[in-house]
Amino acid sequence: MEKKNKCKLFIILAVAIVLGLIMYSGLFSSKIYDKHMGRGLNYLTNEKYEDAILSFQKAIKIKKNSTYARIYLGETYILNNEIEEATTILKEAQSLDIANEKLLMEILEILTYIDGDLAYEFLDTFVQVVQKSNISPKIQEIINSANKALLNPEVNIEPGKYVDSLQLKMLDEIMTVGHSYYYTMDGSIPNKNSSKYTGKIDISKSTNIKIIGYNKNGDCTDVETFKYIIDKDIIEQIKKSISEGESLINNTTVGSEIGNISKEDKEKLQNILNKGKDLLNDYFINYKDASNIKTDIESGISLFNDNIIKPIDKSKLESAISQANSLYNNSIEGSNVGEYKSGTKSVFISTINYAKKIYNNSSSNQTEIDSALTNLNSAIGKFKKNKITTNDRNSDGSYTREYVESYIKKEYVGYGIFVMDATYDEFYNNEKCYLISGSSNETNASGFTHPIEFFIGSKKLNKYSYSDVAW
Repeated sequence: MEKKNKCKLFIILAVAIVLGLIMYSGLFSSKIYDKHMGRGLNYLTNEKYEDAILSFQKAIKIKKNSTYARIYLGETYILNNEIEEATTILKEAQSLDIANEKLLMEILEILTYIDGDLAYEFLDTFVQVVQKSNISPKIQEIINSANKALLNPEVNIEPGKYVDSLQLKMLDEIMTVGHSYYYTMDGSIPNKNSSKYTGKIDISKSTNIKIIGYNKNGDCTDVETFKYIIDKDIIEQIKKSISEGESLINNTTVGSEIGNISKEDKEKLQNILNKGKDLLNDYFINYKDASNIKTDIESGISLFNDNIIKPIDKSKLESAISQANSLYNNSIEGSNVGEYKSGTKSVFISTINYAKKIYNNSSSNQTEIDSALTNLNSAIGKFKKNKITTNDRNSDGSYTREYVESYIKKEYVGYGIFVMDATYDEFYNNEKCYLISGSSNETNASGFTHPIEFFIGSKKLNKYSYSDVAW
């Protein structure tokens, strides 16, 4: 009897131990499963898709019937551009609980924006098992939408000019279960034999993309064309300019000596370069923004170079001052050939003196020196033009008729003036006067031009009215 009791107690203890081990094993497995799922979701959130895939696969090994892990694994495959692998694992998930409408909706939510046809296959599998008479209104509505008219293709990136490869996607509101889209990139018209849209279209070079859509009835959309120009060179040009600008900044010292730059100029170029770096770090770069920053950097570098303190070059100004002094000192005002018209020397010397002031000022910068040189060269040219090269005066000192005519024409440009010798009362205020006749370029109310008639004194070129001289 005692032996039987001992045996019975042993069996009870053994069963208890086995049950305890089973319970412990289950709890331990559950914790490991949760650990892998947690890691997978964290990797997925941080877009570390390869690591997420490994974590979800480990979770499935622990819980072989987990649809939850398979749904996330399928979603990760799609984000990692592995559509076939996603399809396989999602089919596994559906086969584990084929009549589960909630599971179906999760699968459709993942696949509809990738491939409406593929999503419809999962829908059809569900309907065949559940039977059409037993499906919910929500599922019936999805079935009906597959046969409805399609929306014309619309994409997430506007056609235009871009600086890098693009990943084109159909807008979510366009994609519907049972609707499929096809595209070409060679200019041909797309059809069901063309490339099928499966979540994205990669564009690495300039191209015209044509897209068409079909529903389950075979109805199709209009063909939409999207033109993209890819200019990747501009990014390299920006990088090169940024490198050039940084080299300038690093190799130029702030100060007031030759070869130095001001602190403000250095900071200004650095700010422009920082904007260029920020642009390059953007996920999506607009061509216009890239073109603008490229221009800004190039202009900034040019201005920086211009503002580096350079040795002052006064040699050209010195030579011009010497030439002007010689011309001034060897000129005489008068009315004879070879002499200069009265009053011109005083104007000339004022410009010479200003140029000397700039030249002798140790604080003058190159811009001021160059400006003084330009003004002085202009003054030299004007002064030379005032040299009398023909005899403008008569023997009595009065101006010739030819000179007076030239003078009047300059004063009354466009008035149709002509000059003639006075034929009566030709002397007024002790000088010979010339009769000036012509017509105005203005018209009166009747459409006639106004006549012009007055006298000019031949010595001082004073203007007199017709009545003063003629009467």
